[in-house]
Amino acid sequence: LQPDEVPAVTNGPSGPGTIGLPGTPSTPVMQPVTTTSLPLDAGVVAVQGTTTPVTPVPTPAPDAGRAAVVGVDPPEAPAVRPVVRPTPRTQAPSAADETTARQYVQSGLQAVGRNDFRSAVAALREAQRTVGRRSPVTAALLGEIDRRGGNQVLGFLQQGNCPGAQQLYRELSGVGATGSQRYFDASWCPRP
Repeated sequence: LQPDEVPAVTNGPSGPGTIGLPGTPSTPVMQPVTTTSLPLDAGVVAVQGTTTPVTPVPTPAPDAGRAAVVGVDPPEAPAVRPVVRPTPRTQAPSAADETTARQYVQSGLQAVGRNDFRSAVAALREAQRTVGRRSPVTAALLGEIDRRGGNQVLGFLQQGNCPGAQQLYRELSGVGATGSQRYFDASWCPRP
């Protein structure tokens, strides 16, 4: 560059916004992306090499027409309860747990017989919660929900009731009954 020449931004063959001399084809200049660490009060948020200005929100001053209460603390926010995740079982379920799970399974099988899949899924969830998701005690109910629920999903699809089929599939897949996934076709009723 000569001292009197200034690079120009052109819309030339290299693409819009490339820098070069007037009348000469140019190529874009590749610059490495660097990440800088800024203090938190700088008014800028750094996210993976990009910076976005943050507009600070001013705190409104008290209204001149109202009397400010001095010495009163603002109300405290309610305490947040920590999320407690259930721990996996380290021991086999007790005999009482298995008896309780068998009762849930029996009520679930009766619900499947009535085509009441919401109640059957609820009973299976309780049985799985009691003895574990992969327990042999729950296998019969899971198999029956998968088979009969899959037939119901197919019936909904054949009737053109895509939302009903998707809703039932969501309920069934929530307990591991996913045999009906093969009935969905992405062209008109995708699997949820």
